[in-house]
Amino acid sequence: MYELNAEYLTKLEELAVGIQDSPALAAYLNSEEEVDYNELKNNFEPSIAEIYQDVAQNSPLQLIALEQVLMDPVFEGLFLPKLLGYVVLRGNVNIDFKFIRPQEHFKDLILAISGSPNFELLRKRIGMSVQVGFALCSDIWITNLLESIENKRVKQFFQNQKNEKFVHLAERKLAYSRFLKQFQNDVFLSAEFPSTIGELALFFPQLKRFLLSRFDKPLPNESLITPLFEFVKNEDFWGAAEHQEIMLIFGLFFDLPEIDRINLYKTINKIRTNNTEVFSQRSFAVLLDLQQDGQGILSPEADLRLSAFIDKTMKDELAAYYTVVDKVHKTGYTNESVQEEIRQFHSKYDGLSEINECLRLTVSQYFLKLIKNLEEQDYMEFFGIFAQLFPTYQQIFNNQHFNMRIREAALAYVDRLQDTFLDKRGRDYQEVKRFVGRTFVELEFVTEKEFVERFKTVRKPKEV
Repeated sequence: MYELNAEYLTKLEELAVGIQDSPALAAYLNSEEEVDYNELKNNFEPSIAEIYQDVAQNSPLQLIALEQVLMDPVFEGLFLPKLLGYVVLRGNVNIDFKFIRPQEHFKDLILAISGSPNFELLRKRIGMSVQVGFALCSDIWITNLLESIENKRVKQFFQNQKNEKFVHLAERKLAYSRFLKQFQNDVFLSAEFPSTIGELALFFPQLKRFLLSRFDKPLPNESLITPLFEFVKNEDFWGAAEHQEIMLIFGLFFDLPEIDRINLYKTINKIRTNNTEVFSQRSFAVLLDLQQDGQGILSPEADLRLSAFIDKTMKDELAAYYTVVDKVHKTGYTNESVQEEIRQFHSKYDGLSEINECLRLTVSQYFLKLIKNLEEQDYMEFFGIFAQLFPTYQQIFNNQHFNMRIREAALAYVDRLQDTFLDKRGRDYQEVKRFVGRTFVELEFVTEKEFVERFKTVRKPKEV
């Protein structure tokens, strides 16, 4: 765990003094009424939230230390209910929607809330967080936690949060999904870096999730470069699949100073040299995961960033792949010479191989982005895509999954056109209808029957 830096500690100390000296706290202690506690909350929780978001965005590895400070009684339980939701969602879950490893930080927070003099007010704001958190924990873990709570009334409250319906996987999954949506715009993830090979597999899922979340927003990541580089350089981890995946994520998404780029280049290719075949296979598995069927976070910029770390003089599949992909990104997938190189490259490998699927996803990403960004008035450009460009790649790849990815995006755009051009006698409507009836039937995007059904349906205007 990273210690909280002095700047944040000073702000928190000043805030704690402000809380303890505030008229709002004095009023609450005198009355013990909820309305006065809410006044205290309204006065100070925004300041706590501001500090929290500053740490979460700029120094996320210090979040655990920050949260431990906020558990101190001098903060009067402020922000702890919000914090509880963050802590529940931070832990990684398995396919059974159970925490992968025991959540000691969750336990510490529960105990801090249970021991707060303001528990009776806090309990009104933590029910769902506790229920979802308990659903993700084992019964043994919950039992051990409850044994740590001495106050019988408080213990009874937490015992009542064990919701029997969450015994069923479907209910746990649904509750987790709904709970997550409440926090989807918040920044609260953190992670630990392993220091031993034994910790590597244990810490890996949360570390990976944390790193990828930083680019989904996106967020400033300068504070992560040094610990990531220390991790990458640790030779005890070299050769491990988890190490390679984090290293590739580092190379894909981080803009590094020149000296760090040189060192990462050397490290990647030194590890790669030890077993080029395994390194390539693992790399394509990582790229496929990041592509997520063409909708992931792997951008052309990220591809080019990683490509710069790959020594192309090494004659392996990874070097061959990035030689072609560089041309796709730099020269363009519409260029005929690039299309020919793609054709020749694709023909060298099995159609269902991961290397070819990576290539298809890279190309499909351009199609999907182009179609998604087209305005309804640009439908002639849309027609042009499917007059020549798509048929070329349809022939090169001869892959049904590639075709279906583009088909889904294309039909979604046609839906937009039909929602826009409602006059069946209008020129725009008739051009769209003729195009779909001719070209999309030929491409097998729709059958003759589906075409007829689509254009005989009365479509309502889009709601404003």
